[in-house]
Amino acid sequence: MLQLGFAARTQPVQVATGSATLDLGPLALKPAAQNLGEVVVMARKPLLEQKPVTVAKWWTMNNSLTLTYQQLSFPNPLDSHRILTRSKTYVNVSSDNTFTLGRGWSVRAYGLYNSPSIYGLLDWAAYSYASLGVKKTFLAKRASLNLTVADLFYQLNFLETTNIKPVAYASRLHNNTRCVKLAFTFSFGKTDFKSKRVETNTNATERGRLGI
Repeated sequence: MLQLGFAARTQPVQVATGSATLDLGPLALKPAAQNLGEVVVMARKPLLEQKPVTVAKWWTMNNSLTLTYQQLSFPNPLDSHRILTRSKTYVNVSSDNTFTLGRGWSVRAYGLYNSPSIYGLLDWAAYSYASLGVKKTFLAKRASLNLTVADLFYQLNFLETTNIKPVAYASRLHNNTRCVKLAFTFSFGKTDFKSKRVETNTNATERGRLGI
């Protein structure tokens, strides 16, 4: 198989912006790395599995819905003998749609949404991701040309904040995931065999956490 690709970006790959203030009065706070005391996660099993669904002859989709409850316990930033507890219920939704238009043309639309969540002192804001691709196959399906626009609405930028006294902090990580990709693929030899993909449980778990 021969595959040629081209991707275009116009911004730096990653930029972090933010601000932090401490209202300590006469106290001094020294930052230090510290593990969470306890993490409780419930209902991580997807409520809606990613299984192909045929909506119409020309439309297939894979949908996933996961509802998660998370409870965290960790030492107070000013007094390590005091334990703070936080909890949050959040949702992860994704949808992958393929539209077959005929004459070798197809369109793929993918969307992802993660609701607000927490980790330690931090609150993570909601984020989303959408991509759209157009594919044309020719030469008896041996060749294909695929044009994809990733992160259509430029929403895969992570905002983390906290306002648990005495810490007030906000930071946004700008990932330049919006790009346009053009790929040409040509298959040599026989094309009547089925490829096999092996994925470990670890990879499957990580992919599920990221919603991809």
